[in-house]
Amino acid sequence: MAAKQNFRNRQLKKLLSLKRKAQDVHACLLEIADLTRFANSPEDFYFQLHEIIGSVIKAPNLYVVFKNSTSKEYEFLYYASQQKPTFEIPKIPTNVIELGLTGYLLRTQKPLLCDAQGYQNLLQQGEILQLGQPAYSWLGVPVQLVSGDTGALVIQSYDPNVEFTQQDLAILDILSVHITHAIERLKQQTQLEREILARSKALQTAKKTLKNEVKDKTQYQYMQRLLLTLNESFDFSLPIESLHQAITDVIQKVFNPDMQYIAQRQVDGQWGFSFVDNQNIKMLDAHNIFMPFNEYFSLDPVPLLLSQVEINRLTELGALNINQQQQKELNNYTWVAAPLYRPTKYGQQIEDLSYSESLSCICMVRKVQAGIPDKQGYQHHDVERFHFLVSQCNLLLQKWDAQHGLHQTHFELERIIEERTQDLNSANVNLNQQITQKEQAQAQLYHDANHDHLTGLPNRQLFNRKLLNALAQFHVNPSAEYGVLFIDLDRFKIINDTFGHLVSDQFLIEVSRRIKSCLSQHAILARMGGDEFVILLQSQQVVKVAQKIAQQILDNLNTCFNIEGHEIFAGCSIGITSSEQNYQKPADILRDADTAMYRAKHLGKGCYVLFDENLHDTLVEQLALESALRIAIKQKQFNLEYQPIVNLLANEIVALEIQIHWQHPEQGLIPTRKFIQLAEQTGLIYDIDMLSLEQACAYLHEQQATSCNACTVISVNLDALFLENKTYLEPLFNYLQHSGLDLHYLVLEFSETSIKHMDLAIQSIDKLTQLGVRVAIDHFGARSGSLSLLFEAKIDFVKIDKGLIQNLHSQIDKQKYAQTILAIGQQHNIIMIADGVNSEQALLNAQSIDCTFAQGSEIVEPQPVSNIQQQGSYFSKSRKFAM
Repeated sequence: MAAKQNFRNRQLKKLLSLKRKAQDVHACLLEIADLTRFANSPEDFYFQLHEIIGSVIKAPNLYVVFKNSTSKEYEFLYYASQQKPTFEIPKIPTNVIELGLTGYLLRTQKPLLCDAQGYQNLLQQGEILQLGQPAYSWLGVPVQLVSGDTGALVIQSYDPNVEFTQQDLAILDILSVHITHAIERLKQQTQLEREILARSKALQTAKKTLKNEVKDKTQYQYMQRLLLTLNESFDFSLPIESLHQAITDVIQKVFNPDMQYIAQRQVDGQWGFSFVDNQNIKMLDAHNIFMPFNEYFSLDPVPLLLSQVEINRLTELGALNINQQQQKELNNYTWVAAPLYRPTKYGQQIEDLSYSESLSCICMVRKVQAGIPDKQGYQHHDVERFHFLVSQCNLLLQKWDAQHGLHQTHFELERIIEERTQDLNSANVNLNQQITQKEQAQAQLYHDANHDHLTGLPNRQLFNRKLLNALAQFHVNPSAEYGVLFIDLDRFKIINDTFGHLVSDQFLIEVSRRIKSCLSQHAILARMGGDEFVILLQSQQVVKVAQKIAQQILDNLNTCFNIEGHEIFAGCSIGITSSEQNYQKPADILRDADTAMYRAKHLGKGCYVLFDENLHDTLVEQLALESALRIAIKQKQFNLEYQPIVNLLANEIVALEIQIHWQHPEQGLIPTRKFIQLAEQTGLIYDIDMLSLEQACAYLHEQQATSCNACTVISVNLDALFLENKTYLEPLFNYLQHSGLDLHYLVLEFSETSIKHMDLAIQSIDKLTQLGVRVAIDHFGARSGSLSLLFEAKIDFVKIDKGLIQNLHSQIDKQKYAQTILAIGQQHNIIMIADGVNSEQALLNAQSIDCTFAQGSEIVEPQPVSNIQQQGSYFSKSRKFAM
């Protein structure tokens, strides 16, 4: 007795350990899902990922490597080794990686657990080459990104005390799927940050450019004001020397030169100085010092800057005729010159003067003193401004010339000045417009980063900030209650596949508008992506308010949508949670609201569910069962039994229907309905159905190889996805086509209740029957019954649903309906079978409507095929026959 109790205790401890392990794995999955939102950088992301993996698997040495699908080169995203205390990504050639365990893992694309013995076996088989010190224990799983890049997540141990197990491999395989998604999100987030940074840099550059333009505009406006003041205040009846003095005063205010002068070429070819601003220039003997500059300017009289660099370069080229002493002295100055308008004399026109007589220039000089900001040399942008100023001064000189010449010239000069003023004003208006556009662009960039581009609603990022704020308010003030509604549309995928993306987008916009019409002004509605919406409420008695709003949303979305002439019906499922659960993190709030929403879907959709702790426990249990189911498929932990189909008139077994059972190594026999529903939800139903089909084909192959007589007819249940999805149908068709069997003895059985697209199903049935295989429709009459299947599809057998058979004696309408189905079947040469005859009354009901064939526990219990003694004849060899 004590030994039995000890055994039970050990089993209980083992179960508790597995449960804790499952809880740890689930916690890891949640942390991985949130990792990209909390990691500060890619390095921080992988450090945290290493810690998360290490919480469930001892991971002293871990690396993540990917092979670029385009360049075929390997890249280590992360490499942590106890042998190297510093984080350093190794540089290993691609051909070397291909020869190691990592290359073997990527070639096989299967999870690998390798110890020292396994490593030696692979060496002997030539699969790998020894590269450095081998690990004591090596664990790796393949991963693949959406871009097509393949990679590996590898943990290795050089410590004999750390050895990995198959359980570690299973856990790492589960984690790898979520890690792949997290890496995808990290890459997308990194790309988004790069784009934002690039746009920010572009905006900063534009801002700097605009600032410089504004500065230049201010300086030009300042010069323009000085010139306008000079133009308005100067008495143009004064001598030309007075105007020269006024012009140099303006230049002094704008450029602050040390000295300036106006030089004119005389008739004899010599240079004369009509104005000298500073007496210091006389001390320097300007006529001799700057004469080479004047001569060089005369060669091409355009705005010119001569600094130390230009002086030395022109001297080397021989363009300036100066000696070393002059060069040394002139190197201390920067010299700027621009052509100056030279008024006519005694009524002469410029055209009447020779080139030498008309040449005139205005020059300014600044002495360069290192270390003094106000004593730095002139730059090229100063030349542009100087040229602008001198050109405006030339207008004044022309005006003065016109005042002393022709009155008409005076008016022309005023017109030119007015045009220049208008140009500056237009430039000012354009600059202001550019500033406004930049500000609008920045505001739009912020809006786009925080709102959904389709509906204009807040996106996940903005909603998370709002939710975090509501959570903080509740912690400070418990009366500030909040609630979250998680909304998922029930039929969006069908709508999207049927009507296309354009109609679907318009449909989502209309859905967001209807949801928003149910909310108050202070409620926050956001689109999380796809067909998922979330609502944040903050009010007193928030649970009652949330339930009321949820019901309004359900009513609104159950009403017909008219999108581009299409009448669309789509409901939704809503999960609700609130501050009553005392959350600490926004991620937990969204997780539980999402869990409640999925519970609403399981309850039949079109309803709302309020979250409680039981829902969370159910989700954890379902996740554990899903993991166990995946292992069961790999390890083929399924048993098959055969349910005989009997000819009631001849009392003969005429066919066998395969029924699959899951024998869990720890939980025992799992109810078929439970794991089949889970398989349909997770997409594992394909693997389970193919296991059943392979067993049936193996049985038929054995019979057809050893018996010359008629073989047993075997019926296999398949999901309707095989009929509606080419991804499932084509492998099934190829498998049957190359099976080498007489497919007349194989019946593929599909449930009428699971067929959603009748036209696709009928086409697929016709394609399968061309191979010789026969088709049966199960659970017919469980719902309204699609009579189009009976009339249009090439069906051999129809199984009348057990719910219809069991109630024939008490409900006349169902009896008439069953008789109608039988009559249609007889007219179309379809064999009708009463299903679920599990009681004496059900057997009497089947006989009362003259149904010849039936199956159920009342007739024969399901059992292994070896226990079934076949006798009598079987179904006819022809594909169809009369009842």
